Amino acid sequence: MRPEGANRGTARWTGRAGARSGSRRGMRAGRRDRWLVSYADLMTVLFALFVVLFARAHQRTGFAATAEVGTNQTSVGQRERLRQQLAATLRDEIGQRSVSLAEVPEGIVVSLKEVGSFASGEAVPLPAAAGVVSRISEVVARAGTPVRVEGHTDNQPVHGPFRSNWELSTARAEAMLALLLAQPGVDPGKMSVAGYGAYRPTADNGTAEGRRTNRRVDLVVICRPR
Repeated sequence: MRPEGANRGTARWTGRAGARSGSRRGMRAGRRDRWLVSYADLMTVLFALFVVLFARAHQRTGFAATAEVGTNQTSVGQRERLRQQLAATLRDEIGQRSVSLAEVPEGIVVSLKEVGSFASGEAVPLPAAAGVVSRISEVVARAGTPVRVEGHTDNQPVHGPFRSNWELSTARAEAMLALLLAQPGVDPGKMSVAGYGAYRPTADNGTAEGRRTNRRVDLVVICRPR
């Protein structure tokens, strides 16, 4: 038989060994759990950061949308004021059908018909046209809007000093531009000129009435949003 003292010694040693083993397992478990806590903290911080960034981006988008709406409303209001002012200024000519107004995506088109503006086949403005352009220039100068002066003809062959409808339309547009620039307050930097010949008709060139409509100079008052 094993001595009683030996059994007690063995028991004490086994108890100490078990305690040390349990302690090591606890330490290892603690080390494993520690990285989970750090990972959870990191995810919390990242989530909070994403929430803040999203909120700021949404706020900037809201400001941009508000600014865009405000710009569009200003442009619409400006266009309507210009249309009303031009209609009042040109009331008599519109009634006589020597001038017409039309709205296009760019702004407002003031069409000066050949009748009342030029002699047939000529590019020297008639005195009545000078008075009309003078009144238009007052509205344009106050608004500070760009203007493009466009010359147009019908599709009939030209006779006289011009070799083509291109030359005639361009010469008429340049003559109207000169009248505009002679008025006080008109900014030359906001003026431009173009001649389109017979290639941008607004009516049928197959009829006399359509050809009369197509022989015109358009003043395109540009007031679209930028």
